[in-house]
Amino acid sequence: MCIGDFNELLNSSEKLSCRPAPPRQLDVFRAALEHCNLVDLGFIGYPYTWNNRRLGTANTKERLDRAVANQMWRSKFPGTSVNHIVSHTSDHLPLILQNKEPPKLGYKGRRGFKFEEAWLLWDGCEQVIQEAWDNGRGGNSALETVHKKIGGKQEIYWAQRSRVNWIKHGDKNSKFFHLKASQRRQKNLIQGIMDTEGRCVKDIEDVAGVAVQYFNHLFSKGPCSRIEECLEAVPHKVTSEMQQILTDEFNEDEIKAALFQMGSTKAPGPDGMNALFYQKFWHIVGDIVVSAVLEFLNDGHMMPELNHTHIVLANRLKQSAFVPGRLITDNVLGKTGNLALKLDQIMLKLGFPGIWVDRVMSCISSTSFFVLINGKPYGMITPTREGFTSLLQKTEMEGHIHGVSICRRAPKISHLLFADNSLLFCQASEKETLEVLEILKLYAEASSQCINMKKSSVYFSSNTPPQKKELIKGMLSVSEVERFEAYLGLPTLVERRKYHTFSFLKDRVWKKLQGWKGKILSRAGKEILIKAVAQSIPTYTMSVFQLPVKLCEELQSMCARFWWGQVGNERKIHWLSWDKLARPKIEGGMGFKDLHQFNLAMLAKQARYFLRSHFLEATDSPNSSYTWKSIIATKHILQRGVLHPTPNIKEEMTVVELIDLESRGWDRELIWQNFHHEDAEAILRVPLSFRDIHDTMVWSGEKSGVYSVKSGYREAQKAWRELNWAECSRGAVGREIKKQIIADNRCEACKTEPKTEIHALWNCGVVQDIWAGCSVRLQKCHELTNWLIWNQRNALIHGKQMQEPEFRFAHSRLVTSPPSSNPISWRPPLPNRFKLNFDAAMFKEVDASGFGAIIRNERGEVMAAFSGKGPSAACSEEAEVLACRRAVEFALECGFREMVVEGDNQSVMSALERKSCLFSRVGHILQDVLCLLNKFRWSQVQFAKRSANTVAHLLARHAKSESHDVIWLEESPPLVVQALYLDSISI
Repeated sequence: MCIGDFNELLNSSEKLSCRPAPPRQLDVFRAALEHCNLVDLGFIGYPYTWNNRRLGTANTKERLDRAVANQMWRSKFPGTSVNHIVSHTSDHLPLILQNKEPPKLGYKGRRGFKFEEAWLLWDGCEQVIQEAWDNGRGGNSALETVHKKIGGKQEIYWAQRSRVNWIKHGDKNSKFFHLKASQRRQKNLIQGIMDTEGRCVKDIEDVAGVAVQYFNHLFSKGPCSRIEECLEAVPHKVTSEMQQILTDEFNEDEIKAALFQMGSTKAPGPDGMNALFYQKFWHIVGDIVVSAVLEFLNDGHMMPELNHTHIVLANRLKQSAFVPGRLITDNVLGKTGNLALKLDQIMLKLGFPGIWVDRVMSCISSTSFFVLINGKPYGMITPTREGFTSLLQKTEMEGHIHGVSICRRAPKISHLLFADNSLLFCQASEKETLEVLEILKLYAEASSQCINMKKSSVYFSSNTPPQKKELIKGMLSVSEVERFEAYLGLPTLVERRKYHTFSFLKDRVWKKLQGWKGKILSRAGKEILIKAVAQSIPTYTMSVFQLPVKLCEELQSMCARFWWGQVGNERKIHWLSWDKLARPKIEGGMGFKDLHQFNLAMLAKQARYFLRSHFLEATDSPNSSYTWKSIIATKHILQRGVLHPTPNIKEEMTVVELIDLESRGWDRELIWQNFHHEDAEAILRVPLSFRDIHDTMVWSGEKSGVYSVKSGYREAQKAWRELNWAECSRGAVGREIKKQIIADNRCEACKTEPKTEIHALWNCGVVQDIWAGCSVRLQKCHELTNWLIWNQRNALIHGKQMQEPEFRFAHSRLVTSPPSSNPISWRPPLPNRFKLNFDAAMFKEVDASGFGAIIRNERGEVMAAFSGKGPSAACSEEAEVLACRRAVEFALECGFREMVVEGDNQSVMSALERKSCLFSRVGHILQDVLCLLNKFRWSQVQFAKRSANTVAHLLARHAKSESHDVIWLEESPPLVVQALYLDSISI
């Protein structure tokens, strides 16, 4: 352990000055501590230990004195603390290191029950749950039985932490996990708390008393004398259509969908059962859960035990929250938001139906809280407070205050409210300041919530006179700040020195990577820590601002040093550059992110908010915001991946002139006259909609046609590599280079996995059979076996057959898939309903596609059938969408109005069911199908396996031999009689 004046800083937050801390100096000190395996022990008290005692902007405060220790010291003396003592005789604060046993504030006995995810690894877990649930007969008694049954099997808890399971499901059960658990337990242990009089309370019962008293006061109802004035500002917003949706009865599918959307291990209730328990054992507990939830949602009956909640009190909460007049949400103006005082009255004023308001108020009125301190619940708090504020919009609409515009023609903003941040904007005048004070006073009297002006601050624009600043500060009784540090975790002002503005990200990443944790992590553990923690820290900031390239490179260097860091006696040699580590694993890299390219991919997603004109036509201006400059920097990525609407062919000709408006198809004769042969064929292959729709731009990197960060990152990497290749090619750019476009990257032998060197020589199913079938002597001669495999593989690729018998046998056995033992058969629709099955087939030799459709009733009788040719399709998905549109049209022409539409292409059916992928290449055809489905009185879309869609498949294949459409009405097509018979057997 070392303690004293190091005369160095660890991160930028340890210096308060107009001049930021030099980044290079921070890195050197961090490297020194890391080399010595030392970690900062933290402190208690004033954050700075040195002051140059100068006045004004020349004043500088720094934390130069500290105590550091290695992990052995921290493990041996877990109660070590460092205190900064106030001194008036020196420019340094003295340090006192106290080494004592941490107080045991927990209670004796077993901690509360909590369902552990690791228990699912135990083979007998489901059987225990089933027996306990059956013995308890569902409900609370069943949960109590589960507690007793599985809670007594604590050996499962430790068995899952064995070496075998950790190797399989994560890192080893190594020293890292034991130290991590000990550190977390020590960090979360509450050793004391400040009471309302500013005294530190350390006894566990006294700590619980202070917490319960605080939350009782926080959630207690105060006088609401001006509620009617607040209600006058509430507009009616809920339409009749919304009311109808809210009053519809809930069903089992909605309950199950909501439960499975919950985080599986997030925030278990007082009974210790998280969502994972219900998700994994839904087949056991689902009926009871659905019954209880529907009883409340549809009938209004709720069991009070269902609404008990724990308030977790941990060291992460700030102690200042317990000072009188301050709320636990450390915001600027107190507890403000859009939810409100007299919530039932406000919801009715907004237009919510009465039954919905009753359900919401029932949830609120039946809630009770227990304060959880060091694992033990204390007290029982019943909240009575309700709150509301929405007066600012009304005051702004009346012209009493004026918001702020970020640029010309931009809307004015009077307030920003989110979680624990509240910002108000108005003109710097005495009149508008009085209006803001009146609003705050009205809210305080109506909600009985105190506005803490001591924690509030004000920021003025640069053109505000000093006299007016002093007047407004005196009226509001607040202090002035040069800038607000952050809003929603992002800097409010971006300085000219962009690196300094975002340097806090470097500090946060270093804190995650530094110290003893990296020394005892395996390679796999380091990989997960870099991907899931270190590289995810700047993600939120990168979605709004473009980080300096220098900062991105330094963040990557920190991750690289951590990755190649010392493990045992290994040396810190970087065997590969970060560019190679950032490649996907399939290309030989580790899949780490290139932060600069990922930053651009994140920013490109914000282009969807640009509404004034087309983003690709937008330009930058000298006085634009840094946010806009960041977004506009991604234009080259979007230009690579965006598919534009077909441009004008000539100045006097537009695309619409190439379309035959009567048939809603291409004017083939005109196209052949004006375009080259290849271009004409490409145009004719583009499917057209039957409706009059506007051209849209789609993203080619995703099937859905919608931009994603993942595909944008791929395009950014391609652009960066092409740029580097062009710079390093030494004049080769101008030469014509022929490239082979690989349409299918799968292995030619097994047709299942991507083609790589390792797969071709080892992982391929055919190759593994060769290795297994070779003699022992041949297996030892690896070079000979590899050469034989490679030779036979090349023979297969270049159109020949494998020569060796064992190669031919392995290839035929793997490529030919065995028939399914339990094929799924066609299922009839419900009585008085009809089912439409459709399918498509592609005929490349005749440059066409085939459509097949059949309509049957609940007895399997054929009502109508269709077989016909369609246009050439670029892919099977496009052919399926075109077949679906033609089949639905056929059903409407036959006069059917209640229909189940069934197809065997899962992506197409899922897109129709979810109404997604509407911006894909065939999105306009999907919209055609949805418009046609709206013409039915009732319709349903569902996916079916190929074995349940055999009849439609045969009809689609039959279209190849027909020159025109063939229709059968109330008769069975002869070519599918046998398939119809097989379907009828399953009815």
